[in-house]
Amino acid sequence: METESIRIHLTPADDDAALDSPEYQAELDAFDKALRSHGIVPQRVLERLEGAAGPGEPATWLGQFVIVAKAVGPGILAAVAGYFHGKRGRGVTFEIGKDGRFKGSAPSLKGAQRLLPQLLAASRKNMAEKPQTKKARKEKPERTPPKKKARKIEKPSGTAKRRP
Repeated sequence: METESIRIHLTPADDDAALDSPEYQAELDAFDKALRSHGIVPQRVLERLEGAAGPGEPATWLGQFVIVAKAVGPGILAAVAGYFHGKRGRGVTFEIGKDGRFKGSAPSLKGAQRLLPQLLAASRKNMAEKPQTKKARKEKPERTPPKKKARKIEKPSGTAKRRP
């Protein structure tokens, strides 16, 4: 089975601190820890500005996490709930599948709770409809033509007249 991925984009509220601020980076770290506490190990999308950070300086998290679809469960929505808790104006976008074939955004926890299962169902339905791999055709043995029955050839009798 093809492994699908879920990309999660966390959108800050207008009154949130700047993306590269320590306060907002701590929020993203809390989201990462919430996922990990549910056994989900995401890939984090980071940005490192050349020259802005010295050696050993941490990179900036962009608020994007990639999760293998096999790890999907209530842990994702629990982490999203923690992100939305106490903050109005935040949002979350889910992209499922290669190149984000199934994508949707939610401005609230309730919206995310409805959206994620719908996107997962659409993705699974799509995967079930298309063939995973082409099966090799079984080669049929060469078919030999049926044997012809021997014909009995009658020799002409000597009574027939020959034409000159």
